[in-house]
Amino acid sequence: MRRDLVLEPRPAGGPVDANTNGSVEVDGVEFTDWKRKMTLREVM
Repeated sequence: MRRDLVLEPRPAGGPVDANTNGSVEVDGVEFTDWKRKMTLREVM
């Protein structure tokens, strides 16, 4: 069973069922000139 993420506003590229790589849209157009930065912090 597929369960799409509910995003607001809805992405122009269609439904999203996973967002592991991330995506960026500007005014309904996919924006590709961005870099992903992940930060991990250990919590004790």
